[in-house]
Amino acid sequence: LRESGVIAKEVALLNRDMVGETFFVTVYFETDGVEIYKDFMERMRQHPEVGQCYHISGDGDFLLVVHTPTLRDYEAWGMEHLMDHPNIRRFDTVVSYSCAKFDTAVVLR
Repeated sequence: LRESGVIAKEVALLNRDMVGETFFVTVYFETDGVEIYKDFMERMRQHPEVGQCYHISGDGDFLLVVHTPTLRDYEAWGMEHLMDHPNIRRFDTVVSYSCAKFDTAVVLR
């Protein structure tokens, strides 16, 4: 699996309750465009706070999973990197109170 590229990398999973907060953020753009989306995805890749970034269908354009030490840190990050973005119309944040299941396993068939 490593040789074929199915295993992309091996990591340690941290106990999120011990190292910070998790936020799920839906991002809505003012206008759509390939270059706008590419630029946003590249920006999100540069932020260590962004654990995951998905281009999605349905309500919203992107879904982010953001990790910060505190709610105040998330607020500051959002103001600097989302509110200040010229093409983001709005973003909705869902705060995770707890996690009933988190698994990185993928069923291979």
